[in-house]
Amino acid sequence: TERGRERGTEREGERVTDGVQFLFGVLRFEALFPSVLRYQHHLKSLRTSVCFQHVTKEHLFQRPSDSQRLSIRCYSHPPGEAAGEPEEFESEEQLQERLLSAALQFVPKLGWSEDAIAEGAKALGLSPAVCGMLGSGAGELVLHFVLKCNMELTHTLSEQHKLLQLGQAQKKPTVQFVQDTVQTRLRMLLPYIQSWPQAMSILLLPQNLTDSVKALSHMVDDICYYAGDRSTDIDWFTRRAAMAGIYQACELVLVQDTSPNQEDTWRFLDNRINDVITVAEKRKEVQSTGEAVLQGLVGAALTMQNLTGLSQRR
Repeated sequence: TERGRERGTEREGERVTDGVQFLFGVLRFEALFPSVLRYQHHLKSLRTSVCFQHVTKEHLFQRPSDSQRLSIRCYSHPPGEAAGEPEEFESEEQLQERLLSAALQFVPKLGWSEDAIAEGAKALGLSPAVCGMLGSGAGELVLHFVLKCNMELTHTLSEQHKLLQLGQAQKKPTVQFVQDTVQTRLRMLLPYIQSWPQAMSILLLPQNLTDSVKALSHMVDDICYYAGDRSTDIDWFTRRAAMAGIYQACELVLVQDTSPNQEDTWRFLDNRINDVITVAEKRKEVQSTGEAVLQGLVGAALTMQNLTGLSQRR
């Protein structure tokens, strides 16, 4: 009977041990699973703080050794702070934007890489595991920068347009407006110009190409719109295709430009815009000449028809 009781006690102890191991495994799984970050504001604002060390995939759901002990601290409010009203948690998209913005400062040193994103996470006081929430890593970082620059450019153009409508600014000639706008957008690349060839190659990867083309098309559409283009015919496409080609060609020149203040790039930009304008003018001349010739031929045919009497009814 005594031995039976001892065995029962041992079995209960084993069950408790198994339960503790399962609890440790669940906590490790939550620590490694990136989606839990969508409910975090930052580490200081966590109501329940889970501190873990030496957590890797190899010992997931295994019994922790003394050197891999999992320490759990629960707080009803952030450590070292008085309890107060609960704070709003940021969404996953907001956390991604904050993380990628913080990573940009490390791009000149580490390039457009996941290492830069990891350093950005550390700068925000987050675990490097947060990088797992980003789909394509470096691609997400480059696209974030491109969209950020496009938004800044659109905001600038919108403010200038408002000043024009209020009569507080003078309208620029279309050529000058396009030159200044494209130059403004290209200057946004200068802080990262040394590593921009890497960014351009990342944008050409199949998983990033669709979003890259979409960002470029939106940018050139905004430039053409604020330049005064309201066309609804085939010219709508030709103007935007020409603008996209000019911008991408200027990017290639800019990354190789060693002239003072990028003078070669701005000269190349001016020449390409003038070329497009010249081609457009020639196209209009040819079109008007063709219409005049066609009208002349129609007039001659009608004259011959009248002279020969073919138009008379019999």
